[in-house]
This record gives sequence, structure tokens and C-alpha cells, in this order.
Amino acid sequence: MMRDRFRLSKRISGASKIKKDAARNVVFDEIALDIAKSMMVAEQRSSYKPTIEYPEILPVSQKRDDIAKAIEENQVVIVAGETGSGKTTQ
Repeated sequence: MMRDRFRLSKRISGASKIKKDAARNVVFDEIALDIAKSMMVAEQRSSYKPTIEYPEILPVSQKRDDIAKAIEENQVVIVAGETGSGKTTQ
């Protein structure tokens, strides 16, 4: 995970300065485990992303391609519509 990079890089740098091979290898093994844990947490979090659904009953869903194009082509997009049309939902 991004938040672990600085801490782990500092540990790697510190471990590199250990003169005894056995002690240095133990620390590197611990760091490798921490890196693996961090990667596992990142993978788990990315798998929790919700699926985006566009209920066709909402009028704004029928305009999703137009809205996406407007967002790509403009710095600011204002979506206006009736109450209950799905502006906030989508």
C-alpha cells in the first residue's frame, strides 16, 4: 500500500547497514513479510470496489453516455433535472 512505502523503504535502508549477514537476513525476511502483507491488504481493498449499476428506471441513466462524453470534454459539467431523476444516485 502507498502508506507503507516510506516506512518500508526506511526499514530496508536501515537493514542494509547491518554488518552481520545473519542479522541482516532476518530483518530482510521480516520486511519481505511486511511487504507481502501490505500487498495482500491492497488487493483485498481493490476487490471490495462496488459494482456500478445504472437502473434504467432513472431518467439520468438513459443519458449516461451523453453525461460521460460531457465530462470528458469539459472541465465543469452541471447536471440538472427533476427531483427523483437520479442525479445524486448516479
